[in-house]
Formats: sequence, C-alpha cells, structure tokens
Amino acid sequence: MKLSLTLLAAAAALTPCLAAEQTWPSSIDELEDIMFLTQGYRKRTFTDSVIPCDKSPNTAGRINAAEWIRTAFHDMATADTYNGIGGLDASLQFEIGRSENIGPAFETTFIFLQAFLSVRSSISDLLALSMYTAVRACGGPIVPIRAGRIDATQSGSTGVPVPENPTQTFVAQFLRMGFNTSEMIELTACGHTIGGVHAAQFPLVVAPGTAKNEYALFDDATQAQSKFDHGVARDYLLGNTTNALAVGISKGNGRDSDARVFAVDKNVTITKLANPVVFHDRCKVVLQQMIDVVPPTVNLTDPIQPYEIKPVNPQLTLVAPGTTLSFTGEIRVRTTVRAADTISSVKLVYKNRDGEAGGSITATSAGTASGFDDSFTFYKFAASIDSTTSISSFTVEVAVTGGTTETHDNNGKGYPVEDSVILQSPQSCLELFTDADNNRTLTVVAAKRTAVTGTPAVDLAFLQARTGGLVVPLLTHSSLPMTAGESYGPYTLYSVTTKIGSTLSLRATFDVTLGTAKDVFKRTSNLPNGCVPFGSDTSSSTAPPTSSSTAPPTTSQPPSTTVSPPTSTSTTPPQSTGWALLGCYTDAITSRTLPYIASPAGGSAALTNALCQSTCKSLGYVLAGTEYSGECYCGNYISSTAKAATSGCDMACHGDAAEKCGGSDRLSLYGFDGAEAAVAPVAASKESVDGYSYQGCYVDSRDARVLNGASLAHDDLTLEKCAAFCKEGGFNVFGAEYGRECWCGAALGPTTKVGEEQCDLSCNGDGTEACGQGDRLSVYAKA
Repeated sequence: MKLSLTLLAAAAALTPCLAAEQTWPSSIDELEDIMFLTQGYRKRTFTDSVIPCDKSPNTAGRINAAEWIRTAFHDMATADTYNGIGGLDASLQFEIGRSENIGPAFETTFIFLQAFLSVRSSISDLLALSMYTAVRACGGPIVPIRAGRIDATQSGSTGVPVPENPTQTFVAQFLRMGFNTSEMIELTACGHTIGGVHAAQFPLVVAPGTAKNEYALFDDATQAQSKFDHGVARDYLLGNTTNALAVGISKGNGRDSDARVFAVDKNVTITKLANPVVFHDRCKVVLQQMIDVVPPTVNLTDPIQPYEIKPVNPQLTLVAPGTTLSFTGEIRVRTTVRAADTISSVKLVYKNRDGEAGGSITATSAGTASGFDDSFTFYKFAASIDSTTSISSFTVEVAVTGGTTETHDNNGKGYPVEDSVILQSPQSCLELFTDADNNRTLTVVAAKRTAVTGTPAVDLAFLQARTGGLVVPLLTHSSLPMTAGESYGPYTLYSVTTKIGSTLSLRATFDVTLGTAKDVFKRTSNLPNGCVPFGSDTSSSTAPPTSSSTAPPTTSQPPSTTVSPPTSTSTTPPQSTGWALLGCYTDAITSRTLPYIASPAGGSAALTNALCQSTCKSLGYVLAGTEYSGECYCGNYISSTAKAATSGCDMACHGDAAEKCGGSDRLSLYGFDGAEAAVAPVAASKESVDGYSYQGCYVDSRDARVLNGASLAHDDLTLEKCAAFCKEGGFNVFGAEYGRECWCGAALGPTTKVGEEQCDLSCNGDGTEACGQGDRLSVYAKA
C-alpha cells in the first residue's frame, strides 16, 4: 500500500510522557482498557497468551511473546522513509505467503489480534500493543504506546531482512526503515532476547534434529523462556552464546546475521548492551522507535497512560412514563498511588442540564483489577434523575482515610453526560435466531430530547469475513437513519431495524448520533435477545423528586448515631402501583438482605417508599427495600441470612414523615407484580444448550487455557449467549467460567474433571444457570 511515511522526531517519540492526564472520553479508551486491565474485574484477555513469558500457542517449540515481537517488526520492516512508503500498518496480513515471512507465527498472531479489532482498536495499534505486552510479560521495559494507526488495505513492498543478506544490505535496509547502525544493532539484540530459530523454516541455521523441539533458543534455556534481559549480548561477548544466528552451522552457510550485525561497529554497541541497565533503557527507546514508524496521514496520540479516574459505561435510560432518567455505570479509580483500603467513599457530584448544581450519587465497590504496573477498584452507581432537569456533567469525589477528599474534574471540563440522544437498551435487541440467509435482526431504539432539532441515526460498525485465506475480518460501516415514534415526557423515541450477518454479529458496535451529540461505542453483545416495549419493563408511576433543592442532598445518619429519626405513626406505607409490602426484615452491613444500594433522585433527604420502588424497577429489580429513613436497596432475591422481623420498621421516611422507611438494621421490603421474598435458587448446569450437551466441570488455568479458540467477557452472560457466540465461530466446545466469561475451542485441552460443587457460580445474566467458578469451566460440547 503506497502511503507517504513519517518517523516521529526522536526527541518527541522517546521522551517519557510527562503530560497532564488525558481528558475523558478519548479515542484511546478501548486500548487503555486492553492495555491496563489484565487481571480481575472487567479484565481483558489480551495478556492470557503471553503469561507466563514462555507460553506456547498449543505447540512445543514456540513462544507467543517472541512471535508477537517478531510480527510487529516484520510488519514495520518494509518501511521506506526515503520515498514515503509503508510503516506499522498491518499490511503484513496480506504478505504472509512471502519467503521473507515464513512460518506460522504471523498468522497465529493475527488470528489472536483480530478478536480485539473494533472501530477503536485497529490491527496496527494492536500490533504495537502486542509488542508492549510481550516485552512487559517477559520482564522487559515499559515501552510507551501511542494510538491512531490506520490499517492498510493491501500488501506493501518487500524488504524484510533475512539471515543470508550481506552485512551492508542489513545496514541499508535499517537505514531505509529509519535506524542508524547503532540502532540496528540495538533493535536486533532487543528483538532476540527471547525466542529462537526454528529448524523447519531455517535448516541452514539450525540443523534438523539438533535442538529440543526443533527450536534453538537465542539465549540460554533458563533465560530465554522466562526473561527479557541482556543475556543475548553478554553471552555473545563471553563467547558462550547459544544464538544460532551467531554460532554453529549458520557461519559456514552465510546465515550468521546476528554476529555480523553485532560486529559492524567492532562490537562497540553490543558491549554497551551487555550492561543490564543500558540494555533495558535502549530497548525501551528502539522498540518504541520501531512501532512509531507510521504514514504522515496518521496522527499518533500522546503515549497512553492509565486514567486516575475513568467513568465506565455511564448510561442514561428514559424510564416510563418519561418523567425519570435512570443513570447507571461505574467509576474506575486507580489505586496504584492511593491504596484501595484507604478509600472510604466515592461520590459523583453532578450538574443539571443548565449547568446548575443537581445533586450527588454515592457509588459502591464492585470489584478490583490490575495490570502489569497498576491496580484499580471499580465503584458502581445507579440513580434516578428528573428528565426535565436532567444531567450534563459530573465530578468525582474520592474520600480517603484521614479526612482528605480528592475532587477529580476531568481537567476542569467535568465528566460530560450527553442527554440529547440516548440509547434505550431495554427496547433495543439483537435477536438470537437467524433467518434463512443466516442474518440476525438488530433493532436499536433511542430517546431524543424533543426540543432538540434533527433526526438521530445509527452508525453501525460490523465485521465481515474475508476470503483468500485472510484471517483478519473487514471492518465495515453503515449509517442508518431512525424513524420517530411516540413521545414520553420531554423525549421522543426513535428506532431502526436492520439485518446483520450472524457469524460476527456479536462483535458489532454502534453509535447513536444527532449532529455533534452522540451515545457511542455500544456493543451488540450487550443487547438483550428480545426487545421490550417501552413501559413494560419499568414502573408506570415513577414520580419526579419532590424536593426543589439544587444543592447536593444530605446523607442519612449511620445506624450507630445517637440521634434517631422521628417514628412514623403510619400503619400502611404508601407504595407505587404494582408494589406490595412483603414485611419487615432483618438486615446487616456484613450481609445485606438486598444486595444493590440505589441512589434515588433527590438523594436520602427526599426518600419515600414509592421513590425507592420506582428507582429499583427502573434498574430491572423486582424487590425494593427502605432502611433507616433514607436508604434504598434493590434486588431480585433476598439473602439467605435475612429473617422476617416482628418489629423495628418504624422510622419515618426523610421524604415523607407519614411513611415508614425501615429502621436500624431493619428493612421495609416490597415486591413488584407478585414477587416474593425468596432466596436465590441454587445455580445448576443444563442438560443441553442450543445443540451442545453438558460434559461436566473442568479445571481451567490462566496460564494454560483449556479452551483457547475465542473468548467473550459479558456482564449479562448466560449459557445461551455463550453457546451462540461459540456456535457463530464454528467451535465444537464452549465453557462458561467465573459467571461472566465464555471460552470456545475445537476440543478440550489437558485438564481434570472435578465435582459439580466446584462449578456452582451463577451466570451474571441468569441466576438459575451455573457458569463455572474461578478457574473452573462448565463445559458443553456438540454431540
């Protein structure tokens, strides 16, 4: 592909990033997640193939980390900085059949990377990220990663260095790429600190039958497979190297390319690299230089840094009859510099649509995650907001032990919330079943503020399989105008229905747009399988908050306070239509009767039973409970430790003193549409799911996945969704793990079958279904 090329100025490219924290949202947000969330809650599975460092792609004598580094180099290596051609642009996917690109490493790498392809993560950016990940997984330096690369659409020129080239050809080739002689030596050494040479592809370098698994390691066996270090330089200078490109039959066959490259400057550079500190620092420089060779049409971002505070999936949803907006999501707090156990509270303080003070929302801990160098804690939130006044932005307050409160304002801009046009996820759906043409029906419904002019549209990005042996699918875009429907409160609903190819339908994303207003990067995999008409999924009597105050609401007194709210004399607490009082139940901080802490509109000061009930219903719960005058809890089942109480639910609601809102460690419990105070059923496996039969519970491992064909992490995972995902990919076996993870494969790898009690974790999307456990797979296979 002919594109003019830019090599970023060395000073700009190689200086550590000292810039201010990036402003959210950003084009790098998806890559930032993939890069930093490697373990724990909401983890991305990008690192699973290179941890530990010597992990192989199912075949002895291969190392994924080495192959990832080699793939990035081969993709960049045809760059011509003289004539402006090439760069790191993923053109290698079209060049795999060439003699300079022999071996399975490149195709295997692209097969892995394509699973992360999206409108926010190009294959060429993923190549850069794979290099960073491989180096870091093996203990190497933190290579700064910039984003913004654009994928090529056809093959580039030839010119990857091969072992038989004359020494001066190597020098000329690296100069063409933008590397001087010293940098050529450094990049060669840094690229050959892990991995080795395969006898099958290079029999004149490694004689068949002479190396274990036909794979001669560059470094000694104890170092090469576990450590990114200076050993390749040290051992070369000591004369005891195992590098087949420096010693052995390669010398007599003219293939001793590393030895000749290292000696170009009479061993001056390689001698410096024998110092571990120098090796570490220079590898960081030249590896970044390698991946930052890009066309001038590409504007690379600043190096990606982890956010201190990052909103995760913030979403407004219009609730019937249109007077209320549900606001849900999570706040990710970086705990690398502030220990998680020192955080006492996380709160959102928001402004209304007019930029005036709106109120505050308390977030509660949802889970922890980590990366190579950072740790994070997620805090979930849910609130009901008056649709007339709405919300425009928020700041985040993090209170830490000792009384200090950090206020994060997104570089002075506040964290924006778009309310002009919003996705209505409950009314949208991707139907599970396909038509005769193997298409699935996608319906997207959005709520547009009626006062805003214009017609919204859906910008759909979907993947199509390529022919001709290409393993990376084609990313295709389509703009779909929406049609107006009924109006509810200050909003009008719009919808569009289209067909989408079944095979890759769960990997599509879409934006709902209205001019510059956008609700972006929505995944079809997060949509329900059936659309729910507006009003049937939420309470029809949701009332706006009665408080007229615009100041942040006050919080309720903790149960241990000596000041008690007034006792209500009411005998029947008022409730919304469809709700019934189930009684007074015990509660405890250590074992909540209802698991979800809600934040109704108006906060604690405005709480009534009806307000708590409508909030819980808007969030999809059928049980609601009020406690200690100002606390609201939601759920679909009660805790097994909860017991009916004969007294104690006699405290007046903050929002209406005539009502009872629980008491101290007492919950006034209500059920919607006949819901009862039932304990959650024990999750169980199913005999069969969509043509797959249950095989049992099996041991899995992060270091050696039992199923490694494809994977999906889904916050609403069910066995049916996992089966559909793996079936679309043509896999014979699927397994569900840890409640939200789905794994696919052609067959089970080495593993052990264990008792059913070890696979009893409920699926996130259906509490009656079992989705494995930690390191345990509920396995299903085609007959």
